[in-house]
Amino acid sequence: MKFIKSLILGSILLSFFALNIHSENIVEMNKQVDLFDAGTKKIERGRFVNNLDSNLESYLEQTGWGNKKKKAFRNAYLDFREAILKKCINKRDARKQYIDECGKLGNSKNEKFDAYGAFAHYMDIIVDAMPAYVE
Repeated sequence: MKFIKSLILGSILLSFFALNIHSENIVEMNKQVDLFDAGTKKIERGRFVNNLDSNLESYLEQTGWGNKKKKAFRNAYLDFREAILKKCINKRDARKQYIDECGKLGNSKNEKFDAYGAFAHYMDIIVDAMPAYVE
């Protein structure tokens, strides 16, 4: 009986030790912040995407565009959002151009309305309004 109690106590202590090591790794990982290079400053990628998400509809309302342009813009938003999250778009250069390192985004599909260009302009507004990440 003593052996079983010792075995159980030992496994509990081992589990506790393993959990402590795991929690220290989580704290260590949380210290690493995923940054987006905006040229003159670095911003937090998660906050950047959250700002793109939360300001999209109010931006569209103030443009005065019709439904077709809004739909094209929303599609561009989805493409760019995915590229930013997958780190295909990881930075903006000195000319305020977003670099697609995966080569998945080309020109807008609709020749009458450059939705990608319009969305890049929207991203500029968000990036410029965000504070730089301070380490």
